[in-house]
Amino acid sequence: MTRTLSTLIAPCVLLMAHSANAQTPTLDAEQSAFVSLINNYRAQNGAGPLQVSVTLQQSSQWMSGDMAAKNYFSHTDSLGRDPFTRITAFGYTHYPEGENIAAGYSDAANTFTQWQTACDPDSTGACTYAHRQNMLNPSYKVLGVGRVYNASATYRWYWTTDFGAYVDQTIGSAPAPSAPVITSFSASPTAIASGQVSTLSWNVSGATSIVINNGVGDVTSLTSRVVVPTSTTQYTLTATNSAGSKTATATVTVNSSSPSPSPSPAVSIWSSTAVPPMYLNVGGAVELGLKFRSDIAGQITGVRFYKNSYNTGVHSGSLWSANGQLLASGVFTNETATGWQTLTFSTPVSVAANTTYIASYHTNAATASVGFELQSQGVDTPPLHALQTGVDGYNGVYIFGGGGMFPSQGTSGYNFWVDVLFAH
Repeated sequence: MTRTLSTLIAPCVLLMAHSANAQTPTLDAEQSAFVSLINNYRAQNGAGPLQVSVTLQQSSQWMSGDMAAKNYFSHTDSLGRDPFTRITAFGYTHYPEGENIAAGYSDAANTFTQWQTACDPDSTGACTYAHRQNMLNPSYKVLGVGRVYNASATYRWYWTTDFGAYVDQTIGSAPAPSAPVITSFSASPTAIASGQVSTLSWNVSGATSIVINNGVGDVTSLTSRVVVPTSTTQYTLTATNSAGSKTATATVTVNSSSPSPSPSPAVSIWSSTAVPPMYLNVGGAVELGLKFRSDIAGQITGVRFYKNSYNTGVHSGSLWSANGQLLASGVFTNETATGWQTLTFSTPVSVAANTTYIASYHTNAATASVGFELQSQGVDTPPLHALQTGVDGYNGVYIFGGGGMFPSQGTSGYNFWVDVLFAH
């Protein structure tokens, strides 16, 4: 599981300094890759490059190691220090300062995307993108990048970036931005009958913008997209950053003489083997929901939810429009003690492409399965997408009370492990 916390920005000048470790730190390959990614991103947005500060590197590496060793995730370290007290203790005494932390990914690309896309909603649910603001702050001139692994810790990989506005002793020169790299771009299947779908998939690194032509559009935050071409189509993917652009093509052949396709099997956002990381005491009867969209029009044939051993009793499921219209509902039957429970609607519900809907279930029990997957990014299983909080208001929606009530209240990204069955 991957999770990020809100960034902190120093509100005052810190005056007290302590001696730092005299040994000059080094960066591993992923830390160096992150420096390249953030400098590409800053160049694309008109901000200058960051150099690696010796003191900030020591501070950030220590913080990642502390979180991994003590198995916690917080800007306050195990000694009770906030980031600015800690950074000062390592000898960096210059204002302003900032810090981002993340956990769960081993590689620079995914960790960078966490911070780039984290919504960080305010009290109204509007995204502030505080992590992104730290990365693009034009006042910052140096940074440190901490990265530590502990197999026994909850999230295993722990990352810290500390930022500063004063250039002190640095580790070499900041890597110059380089053009994006397109490792792959393909279509599957490459040949379809009219009315069938194909999935475009790609692997791109170092890009600040990824666009596909022929009506697909901006796919910067995605790694795949479902298309339904009506005739043979060549798709061109263009990956861009401040150093230039790279392109790749993939062709989908449409055989108009092929027989009409049979209906596709129902698909869901989460696999049947996916398991929530934890459960939450919800405190009483509640309707729990998920906002989702589909790239293509189709039908919702049912809903499902993940049941833990404490979530007992009768459960009902519902499908709603974004404005609260009840589209379908029913009662779950033949439930197992734990695992995914499925409700098939008596009549499938037609849904439009790129439109928000809400799937929900009701429980009278005191606990529900939860995760934090929707705080910093959505969950994409094309053509279905569980929305990141901020894309269309809060996700992880709920309402306390009896069954059949529209879950209109939101969280800052809780995933209550509700899913749908989609066919097209």
